Amino acid sequence: MGLTFATANYTQCDTLLIQIQVSTDKAFSNIVDQSNWTVCQSNTNFTYSAYLPPVQGNFYWHGRHMNRCTGEVSAWSVPFRFYLLLDPSKLVPGDVNGDGF
Repeated sequence: MGLTFATANYTQCDTLLIQIQVSTDKAFSNIVDQSNWTVCQSNTNFTYSAYLPPVQGNFYWHGRHMNRCTGEVSAWSVPFRFYLLLDPSKLVPGDVNGDGF
């Protein structure tokens, strides 16, 4: 699933490092996906391809950035909610989490 957002106009460095987390709750106690620090340009759109469990329902994501020039890391953004709606005809049975069940 692609999460797309716009980065701010950030003039201290040529690029930003961004990190994204996706969770099933807005307190982020059940994180289902987390990106590595990813390079992106300031003042542009950025799309992160999240790998989500095949579960229909609400998910939350937030992000933070790192100043590549100083190493300073921002606080996490406020959480954003989205609803994952699955098409049952497109689901393929399999071992999603690799636990044998």
